[in-house]
Amino acid sequence: MKFLCSNTCSILSLFHLYLFLVLASLPFLTLSSSVHCNPHDKKVLLRIKKSINNPSALVSWDPEIDCCDWDYVVCNPQTYRVTQLAFFQAYIPGQIPFAIGDLPYLETLSFDEVTQFNGSIPYSITKLRNLKLFHLNRIPFSSPIPEFLGQLKNLEYLDLGYNHFSGPILASLGDLPKLENLYLNRNNLTGKIPDYVESAAFGFWRGRREGEMWITAAAVHVSEVGEHEQCFAEE
Repeated sequence: MKFLCSNTCSILSLFHLYLFLVLASLPFLTLSSSVHCNPHDKKVLLRIKKSINNPSALVSWDPEIDCCDWDYVVCNPQTYRVTQLAFFQAYIPGQIPFAIGDLPYLETLSFDEVTQFNGSIPYSITKLRNLKLFHLNRIPFSSPIPEFLGQLKNLEYLDLGYNHFSGPILASLGDLPKLENLYLNRNNLTGKIPDYVESAAFGFWRGRREGEMWITAAAVHVSEVGEHEQCFAEE
């Protein structure tokens, strides 16, 4: 009987020890199960942060935190792949990082009033085959609109307004099969207005001010076009 009791006590002790270890590990298991960020996407985002010298605006981009919880980042709730990068009123010195092209599931890319940005749109953006919305507002880019934007075949919304883009309105943008909204307002565009701007697919409105022609290229009815949808081009 003493032997049986000894074995029983040993078994109970081992069970209690096991139970203690399991309970002690629960917070860790809960923490691990809550981390959803795709490892590849997280590495890319950290490369982006490093390439622009770790600005204070991206302080939430902490390697110890799930990247789906970082500021300016949105993940798909089922796949947890990064689908949106939307920067608004952020101080980020430098250029649009080339590594942005390595986020294969990105559907929305937006830079709005990002101060100290310079340079140009990187060619790597053409790798974003799922990109539907590209928004670039109030950034002091003075180069021509890059021709390679015509490679973004899934693009539905393109807003390059309130910058300093120069040169012509690209004819190749009219070949984007899914493009529904195109805003080029408040730039320094010159030259001929492409035929697709005046086609049935794009409502447009013209006016005159100090010898300039105002146009909008947007999938809206003429009556819906307002002053905020103007862009400048010389006649």
